[in-house]
Amino acid sequence: MLTKWATVLWLVQPVSILIEFIVAAFVAAPYSFVNNTISDLGAVTCADIAYPSQPVPVCSPAHALLNGGFIVVGTALSVGAVLILLSRPRSRLLIAACVLWMISGLSSLASGLVPLDVDLELHALVSTPGIVLQPVALALHAAVYARTSRRWWALVAAAVLIALESAWFVVRLEVRYGGLLERIAIWPVLIALPFLALRGWRGDRTDEP
Repeated sequence: MLTKWATVLWLVQPVSILIEFIVAAFVAAPYSFVNNTISDLGAVTCADIAYPSQPVPVCSPAHALLNGGFIVVGTALSVGAVLILLSRPRSRLLIAACVLWMISGLSSLASGLVPLDVDLELHALVSTPGIVLQPVALALHAAVYARTSRRWWALVAAAVLIALESAWFVVRLEVRYGGLLERIAIWPVLIALPFLALRGWRGDRTDEP
């Protein structure tokens, strides 16, 4: 039963991508999925964000939807990870992955509570762990299944590359292509989470007497 609920909580993760498109449709300032970060959509005021490389104008009337999505999806990610740990046979890989999923979920939740135009430094501090750790968690979690199924090694390799890219995104501090790099780090993970959840649920059902 716990695995079933974990699956439900992780199946909703890709909804975050849909929310981005909906919120972006209402922006009142120039917005690019290539150059603007996801958090630009969560700005609660119309202002210029003082990024290290250059100021960026933001104005997002539907910001509450994005920030609320950060909070709900982040909570679902963390709770789902806890339920997986409570319901599945524990290995070091799975424990490490779920701990990172929990931290990533809390990072998303905090990002929604502290929009970047309210406190840019604090927003960067709480959002960075999620961006960096999610691909690492994906690699570790996929490795759990790669031990018994070779096709999962492709996901492990892809997750490692995404983790390296996400680290580059965090340290480069450039606005240009920032939105693209951030989405390369986050979107594949959001899409992969339902597959991990369904794989765990099938395994749980297989293990039943």
